[in-house]
Amino acid sequence: MGLDFLILYEHVVREYESLLLLKLELERRGYSVEIRQLLDRKKLKYFIWRRPRALVASNLYDNEGLNSHVYNNVGRCRRVVNLHWEQMLSDTQEAEPWFNFEGNARRCVQTCWGERTRRRLVEHGVPEENAPVTGAIMMDFLRPEFAGYFEDKAALCRRFGLDPEKKLLLYISSFGYASMGEQEVRELSEMAGQDFTDFARVNRE
Repeated sequence: MGLDFLILYEHVVREYESLLLLKLELERRGYSVEIRQLLDRKKLKYFIWRRPRALVASNLYDNEGLNSHVYNNVGRCRRVVNLHWEQMLSDTQEAEPWFNFEGNARRCVQTCWGERTRRRLVEHGVPEENAPVTGAIMMDFLRPEFAGYFEDKAALCRRFGLDPEKKLLLYISSFGYASMGEQEVRELSEMAGQDFTDFARVNRE
């Protein structure tokens, strides 16, 4: 039996909970879905034979990204969706060519969390039909159906020994760079044409 959707993730903290929501919704609609880690080459080889009808990627910026997410894992795939987890960018990043897609990556469906991202991608050559506004999956956890899923302020303060009467400022991030070694940060910086050294340091601290 064929597989409908293969979803590849990169960072557990950033993506996995949201992907479970997506998987459950797709299965509720009658589709078969598998979730796999992008770098788990041994398990991904299986999907060359059980090729999915659609591949869902965590990020696709250029032909190199397509090779990494698609061709190296499943061979040719006609339906590719980029969940595009990296949409909260600085003004500097928004101006960088790498963050605005190049090559055949523009032919994939690029989910957009809002009209601003959609406009930017279309202005940089992504066809309008490939840039639907979907919203961010992780925001679904704030819906009433998920009340109680996250700990409230009082519970967090008890757990970490904080004063619940004080105003708390939370730094929210996937902290995806915190576990990266210096070599990985250098390679990413070279690939993106932007230095991520300070960003990695802030993540670790």
